[in-house]
Amino acid sequence: MSQWKDDFLVVYFWATWCKSCRAEVPELIALHNKYKDKGVAVVGISIDNTDKVKAFAKEYQIPYPLLIGSQDAMDLSKKMGNKVGGLPFTIMVNSRGEVVKTILGELPHGQLEEILVALKG
Repeated sequence: MSQWKDDFLVVYFWATWCKSCRAEVPELIALHNKYKDKGVAVVGISIDNTDKVKAFAKEYQIPYPLLIGSQDAMDLSKKMGNKVGGLPFTIMVNSRGEVVKTILGELPHGQLEEILVALKG
């Protein structure tokens, strides 16, 4: 993740079979498009298989980077604060590499951007 070392990161753990995850993808796309040139990077980490993620990314035209993991990705989410191993799970990391916010579950529309703006300043 060193290519994002100077960015504020929104890291989204998700899966194609997760209804709440699917519902939040359009908001993540909008965040990416609005803030990509303002020092914010959105990165998705899918707990899924490659073919399903590729098809989903094509269908939704996801412009931000997607990483594909399995149990390793879920283990990483747990190390980052996802104690119950649920999805979706979002972490926000400042430009110094510090986790400044973790969110388990789907947020009401618009709240993710509100949190981002408040934390990024």
